[in-house]
Formats: sequence, structure tokens, C-alpha cells
Amino acid sequence: MRFDDSSLNLFSQSFGAVPPMGPALVASFTTRTWRLYSGGPAVRVPVTPTEVSEARHRHSTAIMAVVGAEAEYFAFVTSWSGTLPAGIWTPAWNAIVPRGWEGEGWVQELMERATIYVERGRLRGSTIERLCMPMVLDMIDARLAIWSPATGAVYCPYDGGADIVMRSESDTLDAQKLFAEWCV
Repeated sequence: MRFDDSSLNLFSQSFGAVPPMGPALVASFTTRTWRLYSGGPAVRVPVTPTEVSEARHRHSTAIMAVVGAEAEYFAFVTSWSGTLPAGIWTPAWNAIVPRGWEGEGWVQELMERATIYVERGRLRGSTIERLCMPMVLDMIDARLAIWSPATGAVYCPYDGGADIVMRSESDTLDAQKLFAEWCV
């Protein structure tokens, strides 16, 4: 699937000038954000086969619930080094989103040096393995945000967990109840 300007407009309608990067979204939408841990607070980055298996299960279950199985998604990778997970990536937004957005200083500085790449597709198990797990296992020096136009949720995996920004505060509370054991 192709990425086009209408996709950019859809994201901007929901999030304004905030760039599609976890720390920026979390800082801007704190009441709509909840955090998923890959294996509990004691496990920062999954290392053992058991920890990796648990992380894979948690991330797959949560992203399918909040983004939707087979749902259309836009995956945004913010990169400073040009390192990207395998996929079909189009440079986008590096000159559009950071302008006019005023966030925390360190995030603002990162965005000024970053290039944002985008991929559009349908969410499947292979998508999670290819996109999310390298971030969860801290294998790539980049940030990932997977956004669903249908649910409005943005899934932002990182080393050891994920920040999930929901469409509304009530959606956030519902997700926190559903995944209560994984949000501790």
C-alpha cells in the first residue's frame, strides 16, 4: 500500500503537529497513554528465551487488541542513523511535522536531526515480528510508532515495553483494565 498526503492529514487530524514518535506523543497526550511492560518491571529488555517468549506474547496480544488484527496501519520509524527494520519505507515528514511542534527540549532536538520513514500495510503476526520485536529487544537505534486510523490508537514499542496512546481517556481506562497485569 502506498503512503500519501491524505494519510498525513488523517494523522494530523488526530494529533495535530505532534510527530509520530512515542516520547512526543506521550508527553502531549498523558491522559490517553498507558504503558505495557514486556515482562514485568524487573525485566527491562527481554534476554532469556522465556522472557523473549513472554514479551512476544504480550506485544502481539496488546497490539492486536488496540490496533486490530488485519487493520490498516501506518508504521512510522524515526531514525537518526538510517537503521531501519526490514520493510518498504518511504521518507516522510522530516520537513513537515517537527515545525510548529513545541515539546520537551530533548525530544525537539532529536526531531530536528531525525528522518521519519513510513510504511503502510495490514497488521498481521509477521508485521509484529518484523517491526515490533527488534524495538522490544533493543536491536535497532530508532523509534517506532504504529498507528491505526480505524481505532485511533498508536502503539510505540521500545526496549522493554510499549507506550500506547489511545483515542480517548475512556479507551485508555478500558485498555488498562483489560491488560492490568501487564501494566504494573
